[in-house]
Amino acid sequence: MNASDARLNLARLLIGPWILSLVLASGDALPSRGDDTKGKSPDSQKSQGAGRPSAPRSAGAITSDHAEKMTRGLEVFKKQVQPILVKSCVRCHGGKKTEGELDLTEREGLLRGGGRGPAILVGNAKDSLLYKLITHARDPHMPRSSPKLSDEVIAQIGLWIDLGAPYDKPLVVKKKIDEKAWTRKTVSEEDKQFWSFQHLRGLGDLSPPAQGSTKNEGWCRTPIDRIILTKMEAAGITPNPPASKEQLIRRVYFDLVGLPPSPAEIRAYVNDPSPDAYEKLIDRLLENKHFGERWARHWLDLARFAESHGFEHDYDRPSAYHYRDFVIQALNQDLPFDTFVKWQLAGDEFAPDNNLARRCWG
Repeated sequence: MNASDARLNLARLLIGPWILSLVLASGDALPSRGDDTKGKSPDSQKSQGAGRPSAPRSAGAITSDHAEKMTRGLEVFKKQVQPILVKSCVRCHGGKKTEGELDLTEREGLLRGGGRGPAILVGNAKDSLLYKLITHARDPHMPRSSPKLSDEVIAQIGLWIDLGAPYDKPLVVKKKIDEKAWTRKTVSEEDKQFWSFQHLRGLGDLSPPAQGSTKNEGWCRTPIDRIILTKMEAAGITPNPPASKEQLIRRVYFDLVGLPPSPAEIRAYVNDPSPDAYEKLIDRLLENKHFGERWARHWLDLARFAESHGFEHDYDRPSAYHYRDFVIQALNQDLPFDTFVKWQLAGDEFAPDNNLARRCWG
């Protein structure tokens, strides 16, 4: 049995079949079945390899003392190397930032290297980029903006690389990203085709039909009514008759202030013969304080407003009513919508001296 056969058998016994891919990828010319060079002349063997350089021996190849080295390497890492990496390296290479694309917080990042290439050659410290940087044999000197590491510390890091550069655990526990979390979701191309996500499209010619072009011309009060009625008549739909003044005032009251009109208010509207009686009714309700109270509910629901925290710790929010009153007054004062939103986002910056703006901060 030659040396290659012995190494292959040892890998099978000690490490398991899963590591064979690393052994075979190490660059050594392991003999395979049917690839026996016995009986061949040296000249024929030489001619087979002509024009093809031999594969270099990998620094990470599995050796017979691999397990022993990794065990010793872990001891060196935990006692000597890990504290140095955490203190001097991780703040720039894998902590809050990763300079040079080099992440030293776990072994995969160390082996992968960064923008300057592999950080180490496993089992070969002196030829490793990391070793050259910390010994100041190559620029940039590391750790940057700090004194050079002591010769003892450098020797321990070199020994650790020679022993395989093992880690017992990552240097920094990074928060795992839940890919199923709602913050990671995106709108699919199919969902983007939903009608409310589409850009406004041209509606063609919306000029109203000529007067007298509809069958029920008396129903039309505005040019828009004529457009609607033309479509309805084309579809064979007959419009409902106009609501009575009693019906109309009840609809408007419930819609704008959420309360029914009193009998006196109904009589006053029904008996008002002026052609703008309906417009005056609308203006009067828009000036009613209950208008803001009625319509503020919808915004407060969207904002998840509450005067207590809810759930099992349902303690009060004693100053929450200020925000509620801000929304009500903003609607009653007809505050422009852009101002309404900006004040809620940064009212102390946009209008620090405005009392109404202060209310929206709670």
